[in-house]
Amino acid sequence: MHELGLHKHEIGAIYLTPCPAKMIALKSPPRKKYSFLDGAIPISEIYPSVRQALSQANEVDGRPDICGLGLGWPILGGQVASLKAEERIAVAGLTDVMRVFDEIENGKLKDIQYIECHSCPTACVGGSLTVENPYIARGRVLRMVERYGSEPSQDRQKIRELSQKSYFSLGGSIAPSPVQPLDSDISRAIHKMHRRNQIYETLPKIDCGACGAPTCMTFAADVVKGTADAEECVFLTLKTFESKSRSLLESIERHRDKISRHSGESQT
Repeated sequence: MHELGLHKHEIGAIYLTPCPAKMIALKSPPRKKYSFLDGAIPISEIYPSVRQALSQANEVDGRPDICGLGLGWPILGGQVASLKAEERIAVAGLTDVMRVFDEIENGKLKDIQYIECHSCPTACVGGSLTVENPYIARGRVLRMVERYGSEPSQDRQKIRELSQKSYFSLGGSIAPSPVQPLDSDISRAIHKMHRRNQIYETLPKIDCGACGAPTCMTFAADVVKGTADAEECVFLTLKTFESKSRSLLESIERHRDKISRHSGESQT
C-alpha cells in the first residue's frame, strides 16, 4: 500500500497452493481475526496456464533472487536444512506427526529446538492439489537445490532482528479441538463404538478418502453418528450392487425355468 499508493481494497494477495488446508485457513485463520490473503488457487488448476506462459517467456540468466535453500522447503527436511539449530527433526504423515506430538506432551524430545511437520507423507510435493508424481517432484527439487546452491538470499541479520521484535509471532493461543465422543451417554457411546467397529470390518481399510473422510475408521464413526451414509463408500456400494445384481439374475433364472416348465406342460 505504501509503495504503490493503493488502498487495501485495491490489492489482492492470491496464494497458489498444493494443499486444501490453506483454503480452509483463509476462512478460519488460526490466532488471527482475518487472513491477509484474499484467495487461494490450486496449483493443479493454474499449472497448464503457467506452463504455457513459461514456454513463451525468454530465458533470463543469472537470477540473483533464486536460491536453493528456499526451493527445498516443499520436500521433507527442506525447512530444517535452512536452520543452524543442531537439534532438529523433520516428520511427515499424520500418524508419525501425532506420535511426535504425543512424545512432546509426555515430556520427551526436550532437547529438540525445531520440529518440521507435514500432514502429507511426502511433504508439500505430495499435496492433493499438485500435478506431478511426488517422488519425481522431490527429485527435481533436489536437483534445483543443487543447481542454485544452499546459501540464503535473505539478510539473516535483518530476519533475526525482526524475530526478536516478534514480527513473525502470532498473538493468542490456538484453542484445542478434542475428538468428539460417539455419544454423551457412556452406555450409548459403548454401543456405538461396537457398531462402528462392525462397520469398519466391512470397509476396504485402504483409507482412499473417496468418501470424504480421511480414514475408513473415521468414516465408520461418521456413519454411526449419522453424519454419513454407508452408501457413500464406493466399495460398499459396489458390493451391494453386485449382491443385488446376483440376486436379480437368480430370480430371473428361476422365473425363466417356471415359464419353460409351464410352456412345456401347456404343449403337452
